[in-house]
Amino acid sequence: MMKERIRIDFSNLLSDAVGEEGLDLADWERGRPKAERILWQLQKERAEGKHPFLDLPYRRPDEVLRVAEGLRGKFDPLVILGIGGSSLGAQAIMEALFHPFFRFQWKAGDGGPEVLILDNVDPSTLSYALKRASTGDPLILAISKSGTTVETLSQLLAFLDLL
Repeated sequence: MMKERIRIDFSNLLSDAVGEEGLDLADWERGRPKAERILWQLQKERAEGKHPFLDLPYRRPDEVLRVAEGLRGKFDPLVILGIGGSSLGAQAIMEALFHPFFRFQWKAGDGGPEVLILDNVDPSTLSYALKRASTGDPLILAISKSGTTVETLSQLLAFLDLL
């Protein structure tokens, strides 16, 4: 079985497609050798064990799948709290697996939970998420690199009564 590969189409990044604000193909080509050197160096360092986080998706998949299966059907909605990069990973995964507007209309067709990603402290967004979570059996996932992000802590405080 052939492995699927990620294909990157950067054609809409180029000036030919978007005008003067785009990247000139000649500039892209000039930078390519340096980018390739950096990529090869990163791959070498990864092989030497210098960037273990790059292998996280491949570690202990059986345990991840076991936990996921144990959670299946036990909550709805999934509320993800986080600002900036802390919520961006979840958003990127959802957009990659479903579509770019999933956050406005997403509900799993396979009986999975509704996913609400709160990436700001907008009162109307927070109010909707609180209302939706209070009518279900929510799983609240707060993500913060430092653990002290004020916005994420504020979001979490708003959900404490539901925990």
